[in-house]
Amino acid sequence: DCSLHIVYDEQVNAFCALKEKGFAICLTTALLDQKGVNYNIIMGYIAHEFAHGALLHHIRGLYAEAKERRKNELLGGIAIGLNAVAAGANAYTAGMTGTSYDNTPYMDAIENIGNEIKISTLKYSFRYSREQEIEADLFAYRFLENLGCAEEFINGLRILGTQYDALYSEYSDHPTISQRINFLKFVQAHPELGNKQNAKLKKKRLKKQKTQKQEEKDDIYN
Repeated sequence: DCSLHIVYDEQVNAFCALKEKGFAICLTTALLDQKGVNYNIIMGYIAHEFAHGALLHHIRGLYAEAKERRKNELLGGIAIGLNAVAAGANAYTAGMTGTSYDNTPYMDAIENIGNEIKISTLKYSFRYSREQEIEADLFAYRFLENLGCAEEFINGLRILGTQYDALYSEYSDHPTISQRINFLKFVQAHPELGNKQNAKLKKKRLKKQKTQKQEEKDDIYN
């Protein structure tokens, strides 16, 4: 179940959200109001987000998040346990020797460990990996390529620009717009690595367009 929504928001963004049965493709009004946005570019944005939903990137991300949370909870439990043992040993030594005991360093350490676990787990929520972003980009690029306007997807990425990068600046492994454009430029420069089926469709489409133009010329002359 896939649906398209326009979200009233000042942030330049396009995203895919999970629904109870399927996913929703969302484009913000700020994005649609950007200079240079046209029908083909909007189709590229939609194709990119559709790829995220259809390829179950959210589900894979949630699975990775669950694994990360479990790992962090286990490591955090071990670290807290070791700190508790150390604190208990020092308290016992202090009691035997009659000296004072300050447990502040251990309590601070436990609190810091807890905060690190929380931050480390949250950063895996609702974001895509570098590979997933590139996969969705390639999907959208090939889609527009088949329609004869692949360059428009790259133009769409340029329009997203630094404003989009700022939304994901806290994620060090999220590809920047320039990295995504460079990848697609590489794809453009190496058609031998492309989809053979797309190449056949493109050749067929160009042949059909050439035939139509010739027929139009013949009609004019006749």
